[in-house]
Amino acid sequence: MTSTFKLFLILITSTFLFSDNFQSFTLDSKESNKVVISFQNKEIETRVDKGYKKFINTQTLTIDDGMPELPKYTLNYGLDPSKEYEVTYNVISSYNIDNIDIYPHQSAKRLNEIEGDELYVAELTKDYQNVYPENIIFEKKSLLRGNEILSLDVIPFLYDRSTKSLEVFQEIEISIEEVGNKENYISKNQKRSRTFQNIYNNLIFDTFDNREIDYQNPSILYICGGSSIDYTYLDLLVDWKRKQGFEVTTVDLTEVGGNSTTYVKNYIQNAYDNWENPPEFINLIGDASGGGSVPSVPTYNIGEGGGWSGTYAEGDLPYVLLEGDDVLADAAIGRISVRSENEFSVVASKIIGYEKLYAGPDWIESVALVGDPYDSGISTVITNEYIAQIMENYGMEDINEQYSGSNTFDDFMRSQLNSGVSYLNYRGFYGFSGFDDNDVNDLSNGFKLPFLTTLTCDTGSFSTDVSCISESLLRAGTSVNNPRGAVGVVATAQPYTHTAFNNIVTMGMYSGIFVYGAKTAGEALVYGELALSLAYPQNPNNNVYYFAAWNNLMGDASTILWTDTPRTLIANHLDNVSMGTDNIFTVQVIDENETPVSGANVNLNLNDIYINAISGEDGNAIIDLNDFLGQNGEVTVTVTCQDCVYSETSFSLNQDSIFPEVLGASLLFHEVNASSNLDGFVNPGEQLSIDFYMTNFSGSSIENINVEIRSSELSLTSENIINIQNIDIGQTVLVEDLILNIPSSITIDEEPMFYANISGNNSSFESNQILNIPIYSGSVSLRAQGNFVPGSTNSLNIEITNNGEIDFDSLYGEILNNDSDLIFETDLISWIETSPGNSSISQTIQLSTDNSIINGAVYNIPVRVTDSHTFAQQ
Repeated sequence: MTSTFKLFLILITSTFLFSDNFQSFTLDSKESNKVVISFQNKEIETRVDKGYKKFINTQTLTIDDGMPELPKYTLNYGLDPSKEYEVTYNVISSYNIDNIDIYPHQSAKRLNEIEGDELYVAELTKDYQNVYPENIIFEKKSLLRGNEILSLDVIPFLYDRSTKSLEVFQEIEISIEEVGNKENYISKNQKRSRTFQNIYNNLIFDTFDNREIDYQNPSILYICGGSSIDYTYLDLLVDWKRKQGFEVTTVDLTEVGGNSTTYVKNYIQNAYDNWENPPEFINLIGDASGGGSVPSVPTYNIGEGGGWSGTYAEGDLPYVLLEGDDVLADAAIGRISVRSENEFSVVASKIIGYEKLYAGPDWIESVALVGDPYDSGISTVITNEYIAQIMENYGMEDINEQYSGSNTFDDFMRSQLNSGVSYLNYRGFYGFSGFDDNDVNDLSNGFKLPFLTTLTCDTGSFSTDVSCISESLLRAGTSVNNPRGAVGVVATAQPYTHTAFNNIVTMGMYSGIFVYGAKTAGEALVYGELALSLAYPQNPNNNVYYFAAWNNLMGDASTILWTDTPRTLIANHLDNVSMGTDNIFTVQVIDENETPVSGANVNLNLNDIYINAISGEDGNAIIDLNDFLGQNGEVTVTVTCQDCVYSETSFSLNQDSIFPEVLGASLLFHEVNASSNLDGFVNPGEQLSIDFYMTNFSGSSIENINVEIRSSELSLTSENIINIQNIDIGQTVLVEDLILNIPSSITIDEEPMFYANISGNNSSFESNQILNIPIYSGSVSLRAQGNFVPGSTNSLNIEITNNGEIDFDSLYGEILNNDSDLIFETDLISWIETSPGNSSISQTIQLSTDNSIINGAVYNIPVRVTDSHTFAQQ
């Protein structure tokens, strides 16, 4: 038996968002109810800053005002939400450093108010604060759209502020163990979102959660201020989003219940809790304030304090905090901030034109990165250099950067936008380096619209200002045919922001897009917010919440972003289809090179009935046509996917029955080849003889028809075709001995759909009717374990998990590495008996890495896995 292995990743060092934390952790052992994880501290590196020692080789530090800034590391582990867990730890080794003054953390407001070299240091007390931190491991549980996450914040130090002695914990053993069932637990049985499941999988180190996953349909909710629900261009935008595969719901504030944050939040909460397909993307149409004909949807005022010390700003994040006592968004949210129907028409036209690529593909590979260090410091440059690095690793071809030249940054950005860039990121200081509405008005980029991020002071105060710069960039354009500006903008609604937090959110967004597969503008912002939550899961002083909520998306959260030169989609299908029982329609999706395209959404639309399917590895999508019962006419076929030029074709649908009906209950199959195991089940690698009955319910005789078996894999068809000369009205005939060879390459995740293809009867129409042929197959997945540092030799174990239906006595692996940066001690590994649903660990081997490998490098290493019989997967 053969199946296809999903390549496993080896992270050589951090890709910032999650891996910088995870590289310090190693899974020592794993059982169904307990894991043991080893933490290894980094070698300490410091520099002197204003007379204090400041740690410099870590991404995240403690942020208690006036207290020592100490390196910290976060581990996220998935939990079964119905169970209780206990965390224990044991310090394996440590050492002390005496007489060291550690730099005290300065809050964001304090940094804005500080003068000279004076630093705030918290007063010494007689309580525990003299030894910092209080604990070296803090626990925090969160919920991310039905997934429970345990975050362990590890601060591997204890600093005595009185004696100035620092204890450094070199190695810590951490155990997470299930201790019983959770009291009063009620399962919501909510379908999972593919978008957020992907985010969750990227967020965690591993998981105890083995629940079966039932995925929902992609879903968008538009909440419309004023009379925007009646806008013509909203209908056009909704139609396009449905053709992309989304279920779309539009409501106005009357249906929501009223024009207040409470009514809007309650409506979203009810949709999240009770809809069959809860909204994943929520879009608010309208400004945050305005009278008369101005469409508006209220926002939250978020902050603390009063008078001159108060810090508040607008934010839409609370609308999507829907599950758990945490600050993790459970849906993506955007605001189409417009103040008239004309402005909305321009924005909707920009979204549609951007996704349909009206401007052609020549500008997609170009990006602009701007770091103004003159007030906010060198970190604005370092942040953009990090983004440039991951973009280059991803394959972006034209990366344009400017990090110097005072008073020229706005000219550079305007020039780049007019030339056409798919992304523009700015990091700098209050005032956007002089880029203002005059620059927006001078733009002429048409439909070459970037996703623009400017996380700096007061660029996104969309409630305070009639048109802040992020709104101006979104609204820019004089008509639907003359757009300019950006398709979406993430900006900060606060004049007292913190450089470090803005950097984290910015790097998190671009890591989400170019490392972790975020497809939409809304997902990108969620990744940015998660990066901040991962860095500080305890949410000290509510800073994570504030700096997540103050960064808002102006635009449609479901906007699918361009990240590569697009492929051109071609859809092959029948031109004429006759309905019957269990009718299905097949679309083969290929690109301009005739290469199958997997993961494309194929949408059929007839009389505002939308049906969707996803193309498989062979590019084939199988669609059940039963929703079209009673409908006749021309069906529009729209095929879309990220980084693809969409395809739109059509076929004629006829309800008249001109073919016999397959009697599915009569289906029989026999294993006929010598290598079959004769277990009564269909397995990959077997040859079958298939029989079934058909009855003529058409009302007239049927002549000269051909019957064969086809499948969702185009190459998988029956060896023979059965010809039946005549079937009288009401007659039942036996279709006998159709020979079907099941490929040995089929895995549990790629089992094809089979159907009987019936043609002839002097007609150009064909009928496809489902045949239920279940396949029982094998599948494994791999996970690398170990810490990998450039220019060193490290121990590597590979965990294998049996995801299939075969009980393996033993398994063998061959590492197929062709990269000279990595040298494996041996290419051969093995695992002991592994039953379905369980895992085992390979023997330890050594991996040597070249010292030229850069931070953020990710390597895909293929491994061929076999057993002692016929199973093979690569």
